[in-house]
Amino acid sequence: MFGLTKLDIRRLAYCYCEVNNTQHNFNRTSQCAGEDWIAGLMRNNPRLSLQKPEQTSLARAAGFNKKK
Repeated sequence: MFGLTKLDIRRLAYCYCEVNNTQHNFNRTSQCAGEDWIAGLMRNNPRLSLQKPEQTSLARAAGFNKKK
């Protein structure tokens, strides 16, 4: 119920490349993209922004269940 952190995005990029057999220079030991990769992503996509996550209200959280 929270957004993704920079580390989550870096790991997601690594997994995406591995699953799709895309050639990459990411760190195979830590299994995530580098800090320079995320910096380039943010620089090349000005519509993306970092925001501090806010707590989900109880009413909204109740709407995430399968019954609803």
